[in-house]
Amino acid sequence: MIVLSQALALSLAAAPDADNPVFGWKSIVHAAGIAADSALPQYPASNLANPATNEIWKSETADLQYLTVTIEEVSLFDCVALARHNFGTAEIAVSLEKRVGVEWEELIPPFLPPDDSPVMMRVPKQGIDEGQLRIGLSPQREIPPRAAVLFVGELLVMERSFPQEFTPLPHANRVTVAQDVSDGGELLGAIVLNETQATSISFQMLDAAWYRAHMAPFVKEANRKKPFFFAANPQSQPHEAAYAWFEEAAQPVFKPEFDAADISIQLRAVS
Repeated sequence: MIVLSQALALSLAAAPDADNPVFGWKSIVHAAGIAADSALPQYPASNLANPATNEIWKSETADLQYLTVTIEEVSLFDCVALARHNFGTAEIAVSLEKRVGVEWEELIPPFLPPDDSPVMMRVPKQGIDEGQLRIGLSPQREIPPRAAVLFVGELLVMERSFPQEFTPLPHANRVTVAQDVSDGGELLGAIVLNETQATSISFQMLDAAWYRAHMAPFVKEANRKKPFFFAANPQSQPHEAAYAWFEEAAQPVFKPEFDAADISIQLRAVS
């Protein structure tokens, strides 16, 4: 799910690249810079800085609380994202604020995610000079919030979209099932061993200079299996955000005659 601040929604309304794919890959969050109002001892807030989804933060209370991120250096950001949370099923209202002086400025008012898929909160690109952000979590039920990954940083907005048909990750299910069949051929049951999502996308005729300056650093990191947040059509399909990684290493193909580059990417995501 992608949620826009009001200011960004107004600026994107007429922007030609509003629906271009976006990648959130270079986070400025560090383990020592994350604090939670509440956390179980075995599930500290520092786990949110780890890109792995098996190490989570878990609150011990269902009261209103905040996840506070302290940035110790001058940085830019336009997105705050979370993955592997329970905000949808637990009906937890989420908000985003930035500290300005001694006050907290609301960037995105409280909203209820429709499900537990990744949440990406987009705001106009802005600086945070050794400052703080905080994510408000207000449970509507007696269920403590939890999450595995927190991203804060700048999005890579693609120069262009991809022209071909593709399967969006939320609809690209890949399921590994163990089935038990009797000697007589009767189905006795099935156990889901693993469920992920996988798809492929191709970008064509990217400006070669743009690719080298903006996309090449991302591809270099993603080829090392570093996961990232991704939305193929952030404006028209805001409910199809994903937390994904490259299933195979991607390599650009440069076309000197057009001063352009093509690249095909195979993506895989947690469902």
